Amino acid sequence: MSSVELDRGPVVGEPRPVHGGHPSAAGCGGCVDCCHLPEISVTDEETLELQTLAESVVGLEAAPMFTADPVHEGWQIMRGPCVFRKSDSPIAAGGCRIYEDRPGACRIFTCKLLLELRAASR
Repeated sequence: MSSVELDRGPVVGEPRPVHGGHPSAAGCGGCVDCCHLPEISVTDEETLELQTLAESVVGLEAAPMFTADPVHEGWQIMRGPCVFRKSDSPIAAGGCRIYEDRPGACRIFTCKLLLELRAASR
């Protein structure tokens, strides 16, 4: 039997933690939750750009890993979590190291659906 007290956290109605920032229904608040997706679709051209960026970005924990998308020609799948996210401590100090050069999938991503799902589950 666990001696952990369940008087804090989502179990008792507190908000679920995010990786940092404060997302809202209006959009991204820098929480980097999207950076933790298991797969990120990028074009072949973006793959080359990301590989070049990885060589110049200081502090990366690993190189990005790509596999050809077996269904969509001209696309690659970058394995997440994204290596370009900052994993500084505290977590709220995180963010994207290549924000200005981020791939198209990151530019159009919105977590509005995720936020609606979270609200519906309460």
